This record gives sequence, C-alpha cells and structure tokens, in this order.
Amino acid sequence: AEDGIRDAQESRGLGDVYKRQVKHYLGEYYLESPSIRMDELYADSDRKTPIIFVLSQGADPTSQVLKFARDREFDQNLRTISLGQGQGKVASETIEIAKKEGFWCLLQNCHLARTWMPSLEVIVEQLAIEELSLIHI
Repeated sequence: AEDGIRDAQESRGLGDVYKRQVKHYLGEYYLESPSIRMDELYADSDRKTPIIFVLSQGADPTSQVLKFARDREFDQNLRTISLGQGQGKVASETIEIAKKEGFWCLLQNCHLARTWMPSLEVIVEQLAIEELSLIHI
C-alpha cells in the first residue's frame, strides 16, 4: 500500500498509478486497446444489432467508418449526427427514417446527450422487437 501512495505522489496522476498496478498484477494485455477492423464489426452486426464504440479520450473511429462506407459505395447513405444541445430529437427522427430507407446513422458525442441515452436504449431494444414482428407477419 505504501508503494501505491508513493507512486501516486511521484506520478502525474492516479491514472498512471492505476496503469502501473494493472500492468504489474494483470499484465500489459489489459492496457492495450484492441485494433478494430470495420469489416469484422460489420459482419457481426445486423439491422437490429448496432455497432457501438466505447472510446477512450482521443480515440475517434469516424475516419474508419467513413472509409468503410466509401469503400462499399455507401457514403451517400451515411448520416452523421453530433449529439448535444437538443440533437437527441434529430437523432431519433433520423433513426426512424434510416430504418425505413436503409441508410446508416453515425451518432457522435453521445456523452453530451446523457439525458437522451435512455431514449436511444429504447430505440435499440425496439429494433429487435420490430424484427421479430416482421418475421411473424
């Protein structure tokens, strides 16, 4: 415990201490961010299973998503919405249209729309329910 306190005093912050402790006790593997391949992520998704990126500070997969869409000649069918300042309603409406017309939605800066996240959760849950109802018709 004293080593941890000493580490905290000598380091730039607690983040460094945590990283050293994780590396020491669990190994370097748990500090590495896995590289992503859009084609693999896409293969694991479907119309009711969205791809969700949980990012660390400074990470931004936007260029990879845009390139993936461009490579598939789908870039004209991609809508990007930067959330915050009332954009939750716009995002909801865009997702509804996307479901009908078949385009993709890229929602960015979700951390700025924390109050809208429960609404997004309901939208995603509804995707699976709607898929099931289509099968039974």
